Amino acid sequence: MINRILGVAFCIVIISCGDAEKKEVKTDNVKAETKQFLATYNQQYQQLLRFSAEAEWVLNTHIVEGDTLAASASSQANEQFAAFTGSAENIEQATELLKSKDQLDKLQILQLEKILYEAGSNPQTVADIVKEKIKADTKQTELLFGFDYKIDGKSVSPNYIDGILNDSDNLDERLAAWEASKEVGIGLKDGLTNLRDLKNQSVQALGYADYFSYQVSDYGMTSTEMMTLCRQLVNDVWPLYRELHTW
Repeated sequence: MINRILGVAFCIVIISCGDAEKKEVKTDNVKAETKQFLATYNQQYQQLLRFSAEAEWVLNTHIVEGDTLAASASSQANEQFAAFTGSAENIEQATELLKSKDQLDKLQILQLEKILYEAGSNPQTVADIVKEKIKADTKQTELLFGFDYKIDGKSVSPNYIDGILNDSDNLDERLAAWEASKEVGIGLKDGLTNLRDLKNQSVQALGYADYFSYQVSDYGMTSTEMMTLCRQLVNDVWPLYRELHTW
């Protein structure tokens, strides 16, 4: 009887050890697969992000009337970046790996969640909307940085306007500079409305109410929670701000 009990106990120990070894192997496999996926993703992400940033820098700093090369290059770079971050393949793989998050490191989990967040802005499922959004964004950049600011009919630079607002004591001069600085908004208004709608539509494809809700989700909050926090911060800071402003 004792021998039979010892035999059963021995078998349980052997089975338990076997299960533990299988679990350990499975965990190692998931971690290795995740490590490989993240390494490949990060390499491509950094390369495409650099191309996008460099193209946008040229667009922001080299705006020549009639020249469409900078805008075209920026759109292409941003479309490639959007196609990668919003690809169905990356979304599916990140989602699948997160199903085993209990076997992953904290840093791996954060990276996978960030990949899904990045995908939310450019989902491949609505590629046409994403493409239109990038096109609209590029157009707004051209209008903003290519705007011809004028005071008394003469073209001036934004730095010149800032200089007046910072240093001048002449109220008429300051008012003219202030009004000139706001003229750019007239040409941007319609485009901004269109860009807002496109951004909302792009994230709604993945279940977000709007682009604001999408961005707020990165903080682990709802839109209501974020607005409540912002109002509370304003209320808390207002007494100090009022005193400093009065002084």
